[in-house]
Amino acid sequence: MLKNIIIILSLLIGQQIFSQELQTKWFYSINRADDGSFILNLKAEIPDIYYMYGMNIKEGPLPLEFSFENAENFLIEYNFSEITVPKKVFDDVFGVEVSTYHGLAEFQCKFIPKENISSLNLIIDGQLCNKKDGSCFPLRKEIKVNF
Repeated sequence: MLKNIIIILSLLIGQQIFSQELQTKWFYSINRADDGSFILNLKAEIPDIYYMYGMNIKEGPLPLEFSFENAENFLIEYNFSEITVPKKVFDDVFGVEVSTYHGLAEFQCKFIPKENISSLNLIIDGQLCNKKDGSCFPLRKEIKVNF
């Protein structure tokens, strides 16, 4: 019985440590432009042993995607763009050239709200992959953006 408890605790602790290692840290700042729009600046800190697939991938792995929850209800328009130029590499698994981010990646979004709102829920979806063994994991992050 004690042996089973030790095994289960070891697995849970190992899973917790492993999942913390996978976490990409996201930071944001926001500014209001003279035309009434907002500029959202995003930064991702990607753990050294991983890379993250880029935004503009047409085929192959899951691209990095940004969206706002219920955007159609709150925003007139919005557009995300890459500030960090992604590294282009040939992906042997998918047999195509893909864009990837390493270390620090920066993005920007200009948006125009429909009404006077003070926050939006940003949704980030993508894929992180291990540089050594090529194993990949889904990336999903939700951030409440206050402005």
